[in-house]
Amino acid sequence: MTRARDNANLGVQAGSGLDASDITTGVLPVGVTGGSGLTGPLQKTGGTMTGALVAPSVQTTSGPTISTYNNQNLKVRAAGSGTDTGISGYSGNDTWVYQLYGSAGTQYGFLDSNWGGWDLRKVPTGRLEFNNNSTYYIQPETTSNFNTVSANSFTGAGSAKHIGIFSPSAHNTAAAGWQDMDLSMHNNLVSGYTSYLTQSANILTIVKPGIYHIYVHTLTDTPSTTAEMDLYLYVTGYPDQTQRIQPAAGWSTMIASGTYQLSAGNTINARIQNSSPTTYHHHVGPTWTSMTVTYLGT
Repeated sequence: MTRARDNANLGVQAGSGLDASDITTGVLPVGVTGGSGLTGPLQKTGGTMTGALVAPSVQTTSGPTISTYNNQNLKVRAAGSGTDTGISGYSGNDTWVYQLYGSAGTQYGFLDSNWGGWDLRKVPTGRLEFNNNSTYYIQPETTSNFNTVSANSFTGAGSAKHIGIFSPSAHNTAAAGWQDMDLSMHNNLVSGYTSYLTQSANILTIVKPGIYHIYVHTLTDTPSTTAEMDLYLYVTGYPDQTQRIQPAAGWSTMIASGTYQLSAGNTINARIQNSSPTTYHHHVGPTWTSMTVTYLGT
């Protein structure tokens, strides 16, 4: 042990309380309590150390340094120039329990064994991955990706339910002017769809209040090269959604859509207008002319 004073003074110092500031290197003897002036390496071999050890940081042998970041936060710093660090938890019988891990500020989470593979991986401000798999993940504010979803029910604005496709049962043909879209043919209706809406002739009436997405498209034919054709989507309480085209003679597709907060009793319908003095028609069947309704939640 190296001492600031002569070793002959050991008895005197010990008798009056050994001053820890006298010790600069070596092994601190058993039974000596370090004072606030203790500096340099602190080693303990055998025996029991009592009292509180106050230090700005503690470094394990050739390993991480543990220090205080602030009054509420503990800092663990890896040794060397590595970009990752971790903490493993073990039970009283020295059995591995968990592994907390982070790397380069780009990923953190839990591993599936001591310094093993990913079990739960989080990208800061980004997605959450499970079971060392990056194909499927959760990121609610943008897009989440699942293999299979099974649930008893869905609620909320993000819980889409396809209600059905409503389309004409025959070619709708008319001279210049307005033509209501026939909605009497039903396709791919969800079971119990009438708890969401009802259909009568050219009009859908809302039964279940909530947010609905409406998509209307039509394949329309006219022999005129000067016709102006319009598709109108009417939803109670909202401005009309329209599309106007001036097609060459033949078939043309028109689309109108929107998302709406609807109450019970609100109605939805669509109309086509042709400014040409010649006849036109929109093609029959859900592939060509239809209104698709999706319930998005409350």
